[in-house]
Amino acid sequence: MRFEGMAQLGRPVDRVRVPASHLGDGDDAGLFEVGEDAVDSSLGDAHPVGDFAKSSVGIESQTHQYVGVIAEERPRSFARHVRESNSLGTGREWQSCRERAVCSRHAGGGIVKVRGLLPVVIGCLLAACGSGSDSPSVDSSSVETVAPSSVASTTTMADVSQDTPREIPAASASTVQELLGLGRPIVLAHASGEESHPHSSMFGYITSARLGVDVLDFDLWLTADGVLVVHHDSDTGRTANENLVVSQSTFEELNSLDNAYWFSDACTCTDQDESAYVWRGVRTGDKEAPEGFTPDDFAIMSFETVLQTFPEWVLNIELKGTAPESFAAADELARLLTEYDALDRAVVTSFDDEVVDYFHQIAPTVAMTPGLNMSTDFVLGGVVPPDWALIMQVPPVYEGLEVFTPAYVAAAKAAGLVTWVWPNGGESYELYRDLLALGADGINAARPGEALRALRG
Repeated sequence: MRFEGMAQLGRPVDRVRVPASHLGDGDDAGLFEVGEDAVDSSLGDAHPVGDFAKSSVGIESQTHQYVGVIAEERPRSFARHVRESNSLGTGREWQSCRERAVCSRHAGGGIVKVRGLLPVVIGCLLAACGSGSDSPSVDSSSVETVAPSSVASTTTMADVSQDTPREIPAASASTVQELLGLGRPIVLAHASGEESHPHSSMFGYITSARLGVDVLDFDLWLTADGVLVVHHDSDTGRTANENLVVSQSTFEELNSLDNAYWFSDACTCTDQDESAYVWRGVRTGDKEAPEGFTPDDFAIMSFETVLQTFPEWVLNIELKGTAPESFAAADELARLLTEYDALDRAVVTSFDDEVVDYFHQIAPTVAMTPGLNMSTDFVLGGVVPPDWALIMQVPPVYEGLEVFTPAYVAAAKAAGLVTWVWPNGGESYELYRDLLALGADGINAARPGEALRALRG
């Protein structure tokens, strides 16, 4: 159960996941998008919509005077009216009707848009259904913090376990075109910098952003209930406290795991002393989160949360798996990038050329990296990729074949290709320095701090 909120200046946005236990008979749980026309103002009650059948839940929030209407069109039409009284911590009423839908629920997720006066971030927890007005306490492990999606120089992300917000620094470039125009090599945080931080964690991404990386790197899978999540492997055994197959598990199941369980400063592995697993237990509340972070920052997260948290950052994205199973993940990625106006700040790839081709067909303006076969054709045969796939991403060595060589660099630059190198072992300051000296246009680094040190000389 979680309530997520975010807002832009002049265009507040809220998003809520409603558990099935909080809905009437026959209603579906999920993410709901709220239409602005359903809200009168943020200073009082919303106007009723249709004939309402009353049901109630208690909500405790850090803000008040929240007004919104939630609705679903598929498979049936209904609306939900939310009213918050002016006193913080009192009960709120949820009512449903089936005569008018003011918005739609998107398959696999969505956002809730609410008209209001202040660009605030709302974090709350939906309590069990009831008719009383007693408010439950907010469990910080159940609240997902969300960033505003419009920034000037920094993005503020509310930490609901504290009263003070945390800031995400401005990116060096907010579109791929701007990134390629920087005129220097770049540093990407591979899987959040997985040798320095827990693999693919919000903790790692935020820390890497603060270090000064240029791009954040993600691996994506689609869950059994249609949520695009950030995770590298097909299962969770290497990083988490339970081994689940990502595509066969729900988002709730995956998100509840301790994704830092097997992380240590030496490796993400299972053979270290207990004391080596420095972040183990933060997700589950057995250990205190580092200052400025929450237990959610050590969980397997949705990609939508990434888009909300880093609205001005270039994102390097690999769709995991193979065709045709991965086409559904490609569809959901295209939908989210479109919804969050992020098509021009994404670079998308897959090892499977069919997935790359499919994604290009459905999102033709997005910058792409060639798949394995197309990349191999260039490395071994000099066949230049099409102009929509001119950002090469190669390892120094692949299956015993030296790839990133002086000859490769000369051929790539002659063909007008950009090359980001992802080291597949032995990552260090010295390796990054040597790759940059050889002509890498970018380093997708598991140790982003060291890569930045090498870049800055």
